[in-house]
Amino acid sequence: MAQGHLQKLVGRGLDIGAGDDPFQPVAGECRAWDRKHGDGDAAKLPGVAADSLDYVYSSHCLEHLPDPLAALRRWTEVVRPGGFLYLAVPDYDLYEGGEGLRNCFHKTAFSLHRPADPSIPLLNLPELLSGPLRGSLRLWYLGLCDDRYDHRLGTSVDQTRRGAVCHIEILAEKLAPVSAAAVPTPEILSGSRSKESQDLFVLSVLAGKRNGSYLEIGAGHPVHHSNTWLLETGFSWRGVSLDIDPRQVERHARLRRNPCRCADATETDFGALLEEHGLGPALDYLQVDIDPAHNSLKALQRIDLTRFRFAVVTFEHDRYRNEGREQALSREILGRHGYRLVVGDVMNRHRAFEDWYVDESLMPDDFWRRFSGEGVRMDPAGLSPCHRELFGTLPARSPAKGATD
Repeated sequence: MAQGHLQKLVGRGLDIGAGDDPFQPVAGECRAWDRKHGDGDAAKLPGVAADSLDYVYSSHCLEHLPDPLAALRRWTEVVRPGGFLYLAVPDYDLYEGGEGLRNCFHKTAFSLHRPADPSIPLLNLPELLSGPLRGSLRLWYLGLCDDRYDHRLGTSVDQTRRGAVCHIEILAEKLAPVSAAAVPTPEILSGSRSKESQDLFVLSVLAGKRNGSYLEIGAGHPVHHSNTWLLETGFSWRGVSLDIDPRQVERHARLRRNPCRCADATETDFGALLEEHGLGPALDYLQVDIDPAHNSLKALQRIDLTRFRFAVVTFEHDRYRNEGREQALSREILGRHGYRLVVGDVMNRHRAFEDWYVDESLMPDDFWRRFSGEGVRMDPAGLSPCHRELFGTLPARSPAKGATD
């Protein structure tokens, strides 16, 4: 179910439409809610306070309700920010056969691919989640589950009576509302742990974006010199990290909320990894930082840069060690895929070791251009007055339109 993400449903939960087979969480307690047990309207959840639950679980209930959107809004309301909603609904083609509602108790059908059709009525789930519910939920997983379903038989028989599964699964996280109080403050920014201010650069060009996403290749320590610590803890970003050192991965498990995979990045299928964690195809930040630098290049070459796009990329080439080979090849690869080199040869102790890029099409505004210039070299250990001013303007900037997407 949901690619193993059900392990996130822990703490205090509610199983809406539980029937006689309530959800069993790996930790915590889950209350069963069902009209056959005398509970109230499943769409309104009378008596359940807002932000009071760690998760809502509902399997094959939403299709029975006359107004699924109103129900989803209410179910989202009772979950705390950072909590989760897991839903399973029948797939229109596999269960209904694409020919109207065959189950007289169903009020609505759902599809991943068919356009919405009020005459059935049919809802397109990707449109629903990216439209009316946009900004309140962050999607972790949306996919079809057809275990034991015989596509040759189709809907000639009710395959669910034979143990087949033909439903759509959704796992989504409730987002915290963005308010004026959520604009970055100097106190929040003091949580920067990047060695060379990479996190502040990312936040500067993305207008202090909250609820962003990242892929971190070569994570290192989860706190010290981490480029993603501030993004996760101060700005509620989610993402996945990789490191080949099991000791660092174990530290991540103890100190960080977002996952860190113990793996060799030069052999990793990044497409499968990002899909597993519900990330992409557009992400906000890519870090590539593996020693030696030729491994960073190998990892970069394993990412399908046509399929996945990143608003900001930091690539460690260690030119001072290798006469610039990895720098030249990485610049050719990223340039060919439309990335703009904004700050080249970022310096550490007067040694050029890294390049910073942006995808102009994913920038919220033109602020990134203030970092760009012929021959610009950043040495954040001794920031120039110009760059100190750039970073310093971040707390005063309002979140850009779409900054919580």
